[in-house]
Amino acid sequence: MVRRLLVAALAAWILIPGAAAAQRAAPPGFLGVVADRAALDGTVPLETQMLLIRGVGAGTVGLTFPWVEAQPYRTLAEVPPADAARFVPAADGTPTDWSRIDARVRAAARAGLRVHPVVIAAPTWARLTASEEFSPPADPAAYAAFAAELVRRYGPGGTFWAANPDVPRREIREWQLWNEPVGGDGDATRSVFWVDDDPFHVRFVPLMRAGHAAIKAVDPGAKVVLGALVGQSWNTLQLLYDHGVRGTFDAVALHPYTARPQNVVRIVRYVRETMTRNGDGSLPIQITELGWPAFDAPDVVRLGRRQAARAQAAWLEETFRLLTEARRELGLELLLWYTWIGRDASDRDAFDHSGLLRLAGDGRLEAKPALGAFTDLARAIAAGRVR
Repeated sequence: MVRRLLVAALAAWILIPGAAAAQRAAPPGFLGVVADRAALDGTVPLETQMLLIRGVGAGTVGLTFPWVEAQPYRTLAEVPPADAARFVPAADGTPTDWSRIDARVRAAARAGLRVHPVVIAAPTWARLTASEEFSPPADPAAYAAFAAELVRRYGPGGTFWAANPDVPRREIREWQLWNEPVGGDGDATRSVFWVDDDPFHVRFVPLMRAGHAAIKAVDPGAKVVLGALVGQSWNTLQLLYDHGVRGTFDAVALHPYTARPQNVVRIVRYVRETMTRNGDGSLPIQITELGWPAFDAPDVVRLGRRQAARAQAAWLEETFRLLTEARRELGLELLLWYTWIGRDASDRDAFDHSGLLRLAGDGRLEAKPALGAFTDLARAIAAGRVR
């Protein structure tokens, strides 16, 4: 099934008249998807999925670069002897295993995809609260040091490219620092991805400041992305400005999840107005996650798989068209669908139903109607019908 999907997608894209015009009608890599869950956990072949993502017209793939994966141990003495060969010392001596992040970057580069990385998830030794998976780092400087290591490996002249001369060189020049540091219901709402008893800005602003300085020291031309605001994002952004975040980012990442397509555009517009009021009107906005459904998994289950899949395709078609048509007005430079593969099985997790592909219980991948809607939009952008 994967092979048939790949052949069909690549054939459709190759046959688009003037496909190269996509990069002229919209910024390079404007349209893309987030790959996580089954796309990355070994359930399906990674390189095949990256080729398929490119084949349906995506130019960018969103990937997490978890700190905990690369640097789970603070010192070389803590590394189990059986694993020691995988670890190399970072600039500060921290033992680092690049194997899993390397595999993602390699597969994306071979498929011709631009990578949008999200730097998240401190290892136990670096967390404020060791038992919390998404505790903020205890020391922003340690997080910043890891971000700098990522730039040295995957940025311009990076060690990954030097060690893999057979891989097309697609150097990473932008870095999203963390993800959803506050919940969706207001600035006081705890986030799954930022577990801290103090108000989130107390540690998030220093993290942005330290990460920005460290990345720019290695690659002055890199783009640092404020990561990523959800819910009442315009109010969250104003609070961050009030606490000194200005000057620590070159773009704002948003996750404007909401039920009505028109309200997605409204959220982005509110954020643009907030940026303008605070002197950042010239900086771009990136939507680094957006999908349907995002809420109320039981309601989606009650709809039934076929009806939910049709509703998802219609939502994608309308929402992504509105955003693409308004991208110049909004200063929008990136639009990523969340997510690439789901199982459509959970009665609690709405995001399990948001994939463009469905992974069936027997391991088969099934294309959903939303995949066709995504590909149609990519074709329209390529042909200059949507600008």
